[in-house]
Amino acid sequence: GPLYPQYYAAEFIEGTGNIFNIEAINRAVELGKQYNPEEFDPISDKYMCLDPGYSSSKFAILIAEWNRRDRKIVILYANEFDKLNYDEAIDLVFRLIKQYGRVVNVGIDMSSLELIMSLKKKIGERADWNYITSKLSHCAKHSLNPAQYMTIVPIPFTVTNKAYMISNCRRLLEDSRSLVAINPVFNNLIIGLKSSVVDNRGLLDKQETKSHDLVVTFQIMGTFFTFKSSSDY
Repeated sequence: GPLYPQYYAAEFIEGTGNIFNIEAINRAVELGKQYNPEEFDPISDKYMCLDPGYSSSKFAILIAEWNRRDRKIVILYANEFDKLNYDEAIDLVFRLIKQYGRVVNVGIDMSSLELIMSLKKKIGERADWNYITSKLSHCAKHSLNPAQYMTIVPIPFTVTNKAYMISNCRRLLEDSRSLVAINPVFNNLIIGLKSSVVDNRGLLDKQETKSHDLVVTFQIMGTFFTFKSSSDY
């Protein structure tokens, strides 16, 4: 398939990041070699994560599959696009949803209000911002997962939640059960993870982190796979 030339030509640059353990990333990449991203179960649960950017910045998309048989989080898609306009972004998102099948949740930075509302309307989900914020507040207050109540999930990028997302992704990557599989074809994501740096507030430093848009989508992905004990996986 078209992935193989990239797979064999991939060059991995060891990052100088301080967020994710390099050995843990390498372990995820080694595990990822067992999973061809072009071969997936059309009825498995999948999660799409978006970091919107249009003419001035990159638009990043990541799709992860919960491989129920192997109990692994498998990255199926990770790409970033330059100068994508709004309509192109909407079309691409729905083309990918159709291609991969059973995308149970789409996570998006809560500040991307227009995109959130457009996607919700397009799938027939309630697109009332007061209702959405009320539901999110209810979930936060009662420790509920909003992904169980809506398909298009706005992710609040507050300082507290950003720190939580970093911590949760680190725990998923470093878990001794090797929960995450990243095929080597996803070179930009791998380089991004290896170069991820925190600033003095403990948050992702986008100036120092390569492919930071993809790293943000990886952090959003982690919100759908919260850290659990071995009995839960």
